[in-house]
Amino acid sequence: MDISLHLSTASAERFDSLFQYYSRKYELEQLSLKLAGREFKIYHIRDIDPLLEELIGLGPESPEMRDERLPYWAELWPAAIGLSQFILENSVLCGNQTAIELGCGVGLAGIAAASLGAEVMISDYQKDALALAELNWIINIGRSPQAIRMDWRNLTIQEKFDNVIASDIVYEERFFHPIINNF
Repeated sequence: MDISLHLSTASAERFDSLFQYYSRKYELEQLSLKLAGREFKIYHIRDIDPLLEELIGLGPESPEMRDERLPYWAELWPAAIGLSQFILENSVLCGNQTAIELGCGVGLAGIAAASLGAEVMISDYQKDALALAELNWIINIGRSPQAIRMDWRNLTIQEKFDNVIASDIVYEERFFHPIINNF
């Protein structure tokens, strides 16, 4: 791991803790991206098959299986890269504004907005997604993000945001209504 960051001691310790946790639990892979002239380093899980097997092992009646909580968070998806590129190329959307990233996954879109000066809160219903996004925030932004564990289909926060950032979270029509009604 060749990382050169200007981090506070607390951020460096948090990065090390998260990196050690993920390195023991999963096989991490670091991707280097250049978007709108900016460089980003993003960790994701190299192979999500063990995560799928773990989910299947819970059985068909488990809440995670019934709710289809597949480990989408573990990968960097092309739509997240495209959204991040759009955010960076249209900086008027994020500078000095607030944003919430729904279903943050590895956190790239929120990182892109934060790199432009937006105050971003990340959210996901998977604890490991929030921790992986935090790892990526520290390596790219130099600090941990404001984060909340929540399911955007059942909103638990009262804050209002200037922007809602989301990619690859709405696959079925039934998922549109919570977003339209709450944001």
